[in-house]
Amino acid sequence: MERVTIVTYKADAERSRVTGYRGIRQLLRRPTLDDDAIERVVEVLHNGRTVVLVDVPEVAPVETVAQLEQMAKAA
Repeated sequence: MERVTIVTYKADAERSRVTGYRGIRQLLRRPTLDDDAIERVVEVLHNGRTVVLVDVPEVAPVETVAQLEQMAKAA
């Protein structure tokens, strides 16, 4: 069994745990990634690369458009 280390950060505290590909698949189903995305992540990890997942709170489309317009004006 191959091992994967999962590192999470919350409130300036680091937590790490070790799991296998089965554990990774279960973890990735929580954010409702589709099966193809999950398999791509597992393949990337299997090839020795790193995957970074970021949990971002939902932003309303209207807010997104406003933020993009502000960035365009600033550029």
